Amino acid sequence: CIMAIPETQSFEHIFYLPTSLKGEKFKSNLEKLIEENIPLPFNEVRYDYSIFLNKDIQAVFVVAVKKTVIVQYHEVLKKYCNLDPIILEPESLSLLRNIPVNFEVDKGTILIDIKEDKINWFSLLGEEIFDSNCISCQEYQKNSAVLANDLNESINYFKEATKQDIASIVISGGKEASAVLSQHLKEKIKLPITLIDHYKFTFELNENSDLTQFRILGGIALKTLGIDIKTQINLLKK
Repeated sequence: CIMAIPETQSFEHIFYLPTSLKGEKFKSNLEKLIEENIPLPFNEVRYDYSIFLNKDIQAVFVVAVKKTVIVQYHEVLKKYCNLDPIILEPESLSLLRNIPVNFEVDKGTILIDIKEDKINWFSLLGEEIFDSNCISCQEYQKNSAVLANDLNESINYFKEATKQDIASIVISGGKEASAVLSQHLKEKIKLPITLIDHYKFTFELNENSDLTQFRILGGIALKTLGIDIKTQINLLKK
């Protein structure tokens, strides 16, 4: 089986390293940054990463999880389900995989994903993750200008680092929340905005269903069918 680790149990970060760093120098620099930026002792975590090369920058998408958490998931699946997990990835990749947008090569896109308690966004160049950020829904409700300001910073940094523009914004989430957010951003950011309120896998949902969980499940199913994104993470790699 393939698993997605809940966002609450993983640490995601993107580090930007010069392309001149390779081999052991790259590994030692990356591990030093991980140790400095996660709130756990480095020897207690397992990490994996995916590199996106852009000119003289390596955008390194890192996911770290406590080793004890990985062991617990593995043991539960083996003991109670007789399943042998082969891949453990962050739920963010499952969500991205399930959004029915064809990202063109060398096209800058910001993809915003609205959850129950957070608003996440990714800067993508083609199908690869260049940057990621988030704010809590509570923070956004207190001061909606914060999100637009942060998004503009992401847009400017993307252009500065890649020498390319963000061409559009895609918003994924519940229909009502997406519409409200879209209207707010249209007043602050002059970019085309597309709303996504359907997914590649359709489920019978009721008003109490947690849509995010169905999207994660659909994204994992797509991976098993070979429909994937370029960013790859597996915390069970030998």
